[in-house]
Amino acid sequence: MNDRIKEKWRIAHYITGTFASVLVIILITAVLISLLSQLAKAAEAERWLGPYAAELVTVLDGDTQRFAVPRRCPFGCVNGRIDLRLADIDTPETRLCRRVTTKRAARRASCELCPSAVRRAKLAKFYAKRFLSRGPVRLVRLRPGKYYGRAVGDVEVYHKGQWLSLRVALLRLGHGVAYDGATKVKDWCAG
Repeated sequence: MNDRIKEKWRIAHYITGTFASVLVIILITAVLISLLSQLAKAAEAERWLGPYAAELVTVLDGDTQRFAVPRRCPFGCVNGRIDLRLADIDTPETRLCRRVTTKRAARRASCELCPSAVRRAKLAKFYAKRFLSRGPVRLVRLRPGKYYGRAVGDVEVYHKGQWLSLRVALLRLGHGVAYDGATKVKDWCAG
């Protein structure tokens, strides 16, 4: 082979070797970024779990409350306050629908179609207020919620030497139904 062909081969090998090296570096970087991202998500989830000492500000609904978190406020706090939706439970809404006539539209509007469901909602809200006034409160098993910037988790009250769950109490008394976060199964107007 003449020198010209040898030089072209040498340049081709150099270029493909450089390209392969750059490709390997890019792949290693992508894998490292992915691993670091997963580690950060795991650390964030661990940080969210709680428990967090909290003080009740207001009960918005049977399954939604606002708390002041004096120390170590989790992500989602605004001015030291966090709105918490109880996990795995649904209670009726406290508002009566206006200009909404279908169940689907009512779910989207967070309102009820009949006065009897609103009365049940007010009972659930009243019970939640009374339950949370029994003693010190803590927020547990927190995670980011998918709606309105709320966190999702559970609230426990220390009463007579043990921690009691608001979610469990609401379910036991029939003020709420189990809910997986997908389709609401209970028609509160039906009874």
